[in-house]
Amino acid sequence: MRKGSKLRPLIAILCLLIAGVPLSVALPQLSLTVYTSASSYNGGDVVTVYGRVTDTLSAPVGGAQVSLQVTAPGGGTIHVAFVYSAPDGSYLLQFGLQATAPSGYYTAYATASKSGYSSSSNSTIFVVPRITLANWLQNGLVFAAPLSVVFYYPDWDPSRGTLKPPGVTVAQLTDWTATGFPYGASTFTQVDALDTDSVYVDLASGAPKVSGSSIIAMSGPAVHAIVHYYEQTETAPLRFGYDSTNFYFFKKDGTQKASLPLGVAGSLHQDVFILELFNDMNGNKVLIGYGFTWKGTFAAGVYLKSRVLPNAGAYVHAWYIFSWVDGSGGGAYDGFVDLVEVSGPLALGD
Repeated sequence: MRKGSKLRPLIAILCLLIAGVPLSVALPQLSLTVYTSASSYNGGDVVTVYGRVTDTLSAPVGGAQVSLQVTAPGGGTIHVAFVYSAPDGSYLLQFGLQATAPSGYYTAYATASKSGYSSSSNSTIFVVPRITLANWLQNGLVFAAPLSVVFYYPDWDPSRGTLKPPGVTVAQLTDWTATGFPYGASTFTQVDALDTDSVYVDLASGAPKVSGSSIIAMSGPAVHAIVHYYEQTETAPLRFGYDSTNFYFFKKDGTQKASLPLGVAGSLHQDVFILELFNDMNGNKVLIGYGFTWKGTFAAGVYLKSRVLPNAGAYVHAWYIFSWVDGSGGGAYDGFVDLVEVSGPLALGD
């Protein structure tokens, strides 16, 4: 190759610079999370929007401008603001809803930008009015209209295991037991469906195919496609996690709310379980309950039927975490889940 041919690319670049033509340089990409302090609010409430700005290596980025736009159910903008991220990448914005805020789904859009980085956008939703176990249980479950509640069961048949999304396996029949408690509390005939039924479930994602209904799912994400879907899409307020030492329950923003050593849970004499209620994007009200093991899931059903339903007005939040310890509270150390052995809540929220 002649020397002149090696110089031609350099000469071409110099000519572009002299002409003022910018060179395309890949900038590091920002990443942005967006959460609200609750999944639902009433008119007049203060909404807190928060999250974190990081780079492609998950390192915090301070001094990034985070712009927020909130839209109402009809699509109109109800709030616009901006703030700069703190040195640890965190940001927080607050605004008040009007007392007459219409019912429906609100979307909070956020964009992070900073010189030297490519911008990033993300969004989250919240709902008006506020949903709690207290204001939903009677009309949403006990006296719900016929065929308006769908009880989703995790499929146990190995021949249908491949119909579940990646990361979800077949259930044990013990994973069905807790569903009997809310099913028995329903006054009218309702709908039963497996999480592998293509009529009721998008088999690729695990998303339910119903709208405007109540959904009941009393199993964990490892065996239940519906629960897995809601946790993966950060629709559910809480999510399951584990490492080599412990099981965990986290808020969807990653905040740890409860844990239990694997060995303790494996003894089947102690567990932690959740009861949570939330809205999805199809107008469904979703009740999920499960523990780290099937014993905890059974405890969730026992507690829902025997403690929450008779005292529904006292459960004014959307999610709760409880503990069960065999033999505690005056119960016998016999492997059975007794109501007196359930304590808590360990944590609660909306």
